[in-house]
Amino acid sequence: MIKYDKLVRDNIPEIIEKSGKKCIVEVMDDEMYLEYLDRKLNEELAEYQADKSIEELADLLEVVYAAACIKIDAKAEGIKGIQLVETYHLIPDGVKSQHHITDYESGIITSK
Repeated sequence: MIKYDKLVRDNIPEIIEKSGKKCIVEVMDDEMYLEYLDRKLNEELAEYQADKSIEELADLLEVVYAAACIKIDAKAEGIKGIQLVETYHLIPDGVKSQHHITDYESGIITSK
């Protein structure tokens, strides 16, 4: 059997089994899951930065969402999707706006 150490996504174990092969799947505790999500976050960020595609951005958001769910135990609270974002302010107003600082001098900020 080939050694494989990655997060399960997209029903891969079921796809492997349907092809007649076997795989071993282990359930991680929250701490280990967050470690794997951190690795996946770096991978997805690099992929997004390389090609700027909407698909890679979606993959990046999927990992961020999974990490947020673990961090705030959203599963136990029954919070999903946009409720998670709104309830825990995961996207601050400053990130949603399209402003950036172009000059900063003596406390005067000009933005576009």
